[in-house]
Amino acid sequence: MNKKSELWRKFIALLQRKRRKRTEDPKERNRLYHEEKEKAFNAWIQLQPDKRCIACQETKKAGDFGYSQFNRREDGFLEPVFHQRCKPCHQIWRDKLDTSCRICGNKIKYKDYIRIFYGYSLIGNGLTSIQICCKTCEPAFLALPIDQQKALIREACNTAYPTGQVIYGLYDPRDNKVRNIGRTSDRKRRFRDHLKSSNSLPHTYEERKEWYTKSNWIYDLLEQKLEPSMKIIKYVDISPKAPEWERRYILHGIQQGWELLNIETMDEYLVEKVQESCIDFLQTPFEDLVEQGFFREKGLEAFVHAWYEP
Repeated sequence: MNKKSELWRKFIALLQRKRRKRTEDPKERNRLYHEEKEKAFNAWIQLQPDKRCIACQETKKAGDFGYSQFNRREDGFLEPVFHQRCKPCHQIWRDKLDTSCRICGNKIKYKDYIRIFYGYSLIGNGLTSIQICCKTCEPAFLALPIDQQKALIREACNTAYPTGQVIYGLYDPRDNKVRNIGRTSDRKRRFRDHLKSSNSLPHTYEERKEWYTKSNWIYDLLEQKLEPSMKIIKYVDISPKAPEWERRYILHGIQQGWELLNIETMDEYLVEKVQESCIDFLQTPFEDLVEQGFFREKGLEAFVHAWYEP
């Protein structure tokens, strides 16, 4: 058993002892539980490898990076997916995301926009989100006639996913095989971002195995004086459906045996499910893919299907 697994085992045992421990004050029980959980989590952070910020290019401790997404491990632990930028650089980048609410017109922080709409998630991969209105203005938005709501939703969707969305592949010049699937409306900028993200440092996926990432692959290419090539796979007619088509092509690639480096390929359960499926991921109706669990019933992609009208 490696050090990380042993630390997590001790943490679980600690929590179990805590639950057995009878304390008359429920608030004190809750406080102790969260205090112990935070200590174990901070200890886990200390064991993570160093990371390099794609903005300032400095190599820093994992604790110098924030996180906003989690992967649930088999043992129930929610493992954070670290940001690509260190905390100071990430904040600078986040500040640029502040936009004006479509109802009150005030400048609103990213985190202060509504994230759920009638049960649908408005958050996509990374920090891409459909920003309809701020949380304060949600009652005013819901009071609008349905046609006005849909008009503002259309505007928000088109802002999040500008016209010109494409699904692209990054290809290895050594064998011309696709290694990564992505989406963008600005190919030149996105390609530059990929090159800037090159990193030799390893990444551990769900603490179970080391993940050779897209950034590692690009780093190895650059070390050999090579670069990946970006080729368009599909032009997306309805731009807000770009996230759906990106995932469709990732699932299609997994099914076809492409050696992809997208994070989805690290999900062993998903990979096995896709490879055993006879579904044509590029042709099957979206509703059928939801029914079979390849898309979330209330995910951002489902929201676009339910509420977006071109």
